Amino acid sequence: NQKWIFWELDSPQVTWEENPNLERLGSVFNLTSTYDLDSIVPIPFVRTCTAQQVKSPLAVNYAEGKEGRVAWLSFTCQTPSKRESFVEELQKYFPVDVYGFCGNMSCNKLKPDQCMHRILQKKYKFFLAMEDSFCSNVPRSQTLWKIFARKLRMVPVVLGAANYTDLYPNNTFIDARSFNSVKHLALYLKYLDKHDLEYNKYFANRDQPVCGYTTNYSRYLCQLCRHLHN
Repeated sequence: NQKWIFWELDSPQVTWEENPNLERLGSVFNLTSTYDLDSIVPIPFVRTCTAQQVKSPLAVNYAEGKEGRVAWLSFTCQTPSKRESFVEELQKYFPVDVYGFCGNMSCNKLKPDQCMHRILQKKYKFFLAMEDSFCSNVPRSQTLWKIFARKLRMVPVVLGAANYTDLYPNNTFIDARSFNSVKHLALYLKYLDKHDLEYNKYFANRDQPVCGYTTNYSRYLCQLCRHLHN
């Protein structure tokens, strides 16, 4: 009479990749509880926003002293979204330095957040913020949220299935999907690298609220208990 709950925050692609024998457990679970709204008891995500304050691009040149390169920090090298293939393609046309387990660059003993704050934002003009899978309702990239919430001075290049303009001010990030090819994206990055005024406009637009999703666990636990009692 024990109740079993299938609880998962990752996308199905990631889950099945790590646990290929889930099918044999299909008759074990009594209910599903995931980020997806189709779950019996969905895990609720609450939209929260924080105001941003940045200096005018005329007062600060955020491109000064930085290299016209892209940084990518990752510890998962094979993903359902094939973002690693995207990086390999981009490297043909624009320099990309890969930090973490997937490349030969490192921040020594610094933690990922410290690496972004102390090293990457001071050295690079651009940063890759990519999803590990392209699925609907998947929680948005935490890396992108950190760039905005902590006011890191890099222009993020995003790749995912999300509608990023619902969460972040327009013209504060570069959406790779808006280009006809990876080569066209690289040409645009080269253009920004040579035109500081255009590059700085991405920071001027950050004076608007930046939104993200957090989990309301108190509300979720109440819903879960209510369902089990019923």
